[in-house]
Amino acid sequence: AAPNRPARGGFEKPILHGLCFFGIATHGVVREMCENDPSRVLSVEGRFASPVLPGDPLRVEMWKEGGRVLFQVVNERTNKVSLANGAVALRGPSQSSL
Repeated sequence: AAPNRPARGGFEKPILHGLCFFGIATHGVVREMCENDPSRVLSVEGRFASPVLPGDPLRVEMWKEGGRVLFQVVNERTNKVSLANGAVALRGPSQSSL
């Protein structure tokens, strides 16, 4: 990457691409709440709320509400929510993904 790229985005250092930690969070939800079965996922949504630097420790907080898993990603270095309003819509374990 070009050394001046982070500055053009208003950052001092390179940041971790949002889709990277979005994927990490979704993987955690699938592992912990979907019995590690990705076919149970109908859709995933969330809002990027604050930047993450490569190497920052992240914590995914999640809870079930109806047929969805709600989640957020907290950057443990800054104690800020980096991904807010996360929601994974689930299909039941007996429903086909076809």
